[in-house]
Amino acid sequence: MALCEVEMEALDGLKKEYAEILREYLQSRDETALYKVSMLSRKFQEARIDPDRILEMHLEVFNEIVEGMPPKKAINAYNAGFEVLLELMMGYAVAYREYVEMHKNLYEMASEFSEKLQEANRLQELFISIISHDLKNPLTTVLGYSELIEARAEDEQIKEFARKIKKAAEKMNELISDARTYSKLRMGVPDEEFKEKSLKEVLSEVIEDLREKAEAKGVEIEKAYEGSEETYQVLAAEFLKNVFANVIDNAIKYGPAESKVIVEIKDEGDFWKVGVRDFGEGVPDDAKEAIFERFVRNDKKGIKGSGLGLAIAKTGIEMHGGGIWVEDAPGGGSIFYITIPKLQHSDKYRKGAKRSLGGRRGEAS
Repeated sequence: MALCEVEMEALDGLKKEYAEILREYLQSRDETALYKVSMLSRKFQEARIDPDRILEMHLEVFNEIVEGMPPKKAINAYNAGFEVLLELMMGYAVAYREYVEMHKNLYEMASEFSEKLQEANRLQELFISIISHDLKNPLTTVLGYSELIEARAEDEQIKEFARKIKKAAEKMNELISDARTYSKLRMGVPDEEFKEKSLKEVLSEVIEDLREKAEAKGVEIEKAYEGSEETYQVLAAEFLKNVFANVIDNAIKYGPAESKVIVEIKDEGDFWKVGVRDFGEGVPDDAKEAIFERFVRNDKKGIKGSGLGLAIAKTGIEMHGGGIWVEDAPGGGSIFYITIPKLQHSDKYRKGAKRSLGGRRGEAS
């Protein structure tokens, strides 16, 4: 089997070290040389040098040393050299056994750890499912009674208390919903849930769902792709709506009142690139990556959130083989960019995403 260039370089370096030790022993018969060659054997094992190559190397080095020696002296040298070779091979065998044992232990530990993580993830999903189900009913009761109290109370302070209770219950309901969505995404979405969709239609549905919220704040959502005849076909799961909903909702939430949110779609080779621009204060450079992690948000006074919205968006779009990031907008504000593979390139990029997310799903969430 031919050696690659790196392996050849490693073997050449080890061959020189071995030649020095072999010459030293043949001249002095000092057992210190045998200790040195025993240590050298570990380097051969670490470099993954095959035992057959080691034997070939020994013969090459030995023949160079004994060339021109009288036959009797050459035979004596051969016997002494064999002791060095035997020490090298024995050291190699011990190092290899230790290597195998170490990897066996690592494999067993990894297998045990993987099983524990799978069980932890299963229990986490079960816990979130139970929490979602068991809290929904009391939350519905709290919301219902808070609305009833607000409607029937004559004291304005009691009405205000009822509104605060209602708002807190709604926020708790949103947090539970986000946690449930994020947990589902982390568990993965079956391939059969991915369907051919029009990115244009997905965005229009999301914008329509958020229109009332935008109008309440005096924010206009402008579609910068309206004139295009392109439908921007993609292969997507229903979760894709969550991705855009969280990003556009953030733009409305963090942008100033009576402003604008601009949504655009661009052709980026294998991908469609969606930009969502707001005219707010922007995202500090040291937070541009952190805001996509769980329970992290760009804090603003008077704005509440679970800190899961952008984490959901990131996990959801990566599951589709795309990406998400934020940049400063010219003139102020932020632009959140989201890429998603075009329909004909979807399989290629989703396969890579599965490999990447597969490792992360093994992590404790």
